[in-house]
Amino acid sequence: MTTKSNATLSLRDGGDLIAALPHLVGFTPVDSLVVVSITETGGEAAVGTVMRADLPCVDPPDMARHLAGIAADHASTAVLPVVVAARQGPHSGLVASLESEMAAAGITVPHSLWAPDVARGATWRCYAGCDCSGAVADPDSSALGAAMTVMGLVRHPDRASLAATLDPEPGDDPGARLARIDRAARGAPDLGVIDQAVLAAAYLDLADPPAPEPEIPESRVAELGAVLATTEGRGRALELALTPQAEVAERLWTRLTRALPAPYRAGPAALVAVHAYLRGDGTLARIAVAAALEADEDHPLARLLSTALGQAMPPEELRRIMAEAVGRSAGSG
Repeated sequence: MTTKSNATLSLRDGGDLIAALPHLVGFTPVDSLVVVSITETGGEAAVGTVMRADLPCVDPPDMARHLAGIAADHASTAVLPVVVAARQGPHSGLVASLESEMAAAGITVPHSLWAPDVARGATWRCYAGCDCSGAVADPDSSALGAAMTVMGLVRHPDRASLAATLDPEPGDDPGARLARIDRAARGAPDLGVIDQAVLAAAYLDLADPPAPEPEIPESRVAELGAVLATTEGRGRALELALTPQAEVAERLWTRLTRALPAPYRAGPAALVAVHAYLRGDGTLARIAVAAALEADEDHPLARLLSTALGQAMPPEELRRIMAEAVGRSAGSG
């Protein structure tokens, strides 16, 4: 998993870095290797791509090469690896391989850290022979956490709770809803349905207090499910990801992912993945791609995104490709 952060992080010691991991990853990592990359622009350093891998690792040298390649592709000047696991020793080989591969790529590793968990007061240690150690700061009161909350980014207690945000809604009758969508799909795709739904969702943002997610009439659910299953509908929805309406559209796609039955939920799930990818939220992007492919293993957009994630394509590159495709479409229209 890779996440593009572009966050400014003030660190006093390893305890601050480890406390920031839930905010950088999007959930509290367990049994994980988290590699925080640092980039420098104009003499200022900032958090760049954040990578996470499950532990234990089957092939440490291969994993180390893969992570070093991603860090190099993202122009990282330094990385800070953190092992979160019950014991420090079993992962020493992985850390050594990672430090060696990063050095070969010209990337500095100031410290490689270990902590048994990401919790206030947990003891962290450094893998080097410098005897660095200390206590993990409080993740709930970190400056980074407060900043990301202001930005509207949500931190989940674990990966499972993040994945649950896309789970099908309980109590729905998928058979009846599927029949309505099938009927709606018999006609020509009406792209205006997408724009109308996004506009309605945007109006809800103006409510006091704002509605947490768009409410969609049952007839509109069927219409959206049908149109998003078409090439034309996907194209229009992808255009929205590059506009100021992107945030509203992503909430709409999230709602539809929960509301629609398979195979139609693949469409909005893939769109959630696009939005998450463009924001640098690699964790949610992977979860959404998995949900899309579970609903429709041949969904073209989901398969494309799965490949992009596997190759660690930078979000900026995906945005460029999408912008060029939208430009060509507009020019031929």
